[in-house]
Amino acid sequence: MKFGVVKEIKTGEARVAMTPDNVKILTEAGHTVYVENNAGIGAGFSNEEYAKANAILCNQDQAWDVDVLVKVKEPLASEYKYFKQDLI
Repeated sequence: MKFGVVKEIKTGEARVAMTPDNVKILTEAGHTVYVENNAGIGAGFSNEEYAKANAILCNQDQAWDVDVLVKVKEPLASEYKYFKQDLI
């Protein structure tokens, strides 16, 4: 299964929905995890930490093109264009 982690765009939101440790658990179980570049910076996690956990670093479009999207906050209107059938 493909999971996506996006950088939160809501004003003042610095959290990230998945830590590098979470990514490692999923990738070791055979899943693929796409993490938007700099998604974890505000929460203290670098791109390098995600890469070390076997995440695929990507742009926003790629992070949304998955089976399961993981977010902290509700999607904003500018993100509605990424909704697709069967996206969880």
